[in-house]
Amino acid sequence: PPPAPAKPRVPPLLVTAVHPGGPADKSGQIGAGDHLVAVDGQPTDVLSLESVHSLIVGPADTPIALTLRRGGPNGAERVLRLTRSYRNVKAMADVTVASIFTV
Repeated sequence: PPPAPAKPRVPPLLVTAVHPGGPADKSGQIGAGDHLVAVDGQPTDVLSLESVHSLIVGPADTPIALTLRRGGPNGAERVLRLTRSYRNVKAMADVTVASIFTV
């Protein structure tokens, strides 16, 4: 049988904003222009924006690990460990990402 078709790659998710006062802002380690590579170890390049958003949103005071890349496709990756905070009814890591759309 022929090999299964490869999953389409989506463009890297770009951090477009960090909400002031949120966990990402307070960490000082994430900023606009960073690429979100994985959420809690799950690669974002095979997920929809909605799926990525659902991984980022979670109960307040729970941990989240964001794998980020700075400096383009060959930039170094790093894992940022944050604790979600309560904000606007939903607890988030307070990161806005975009591919074609902004979440």
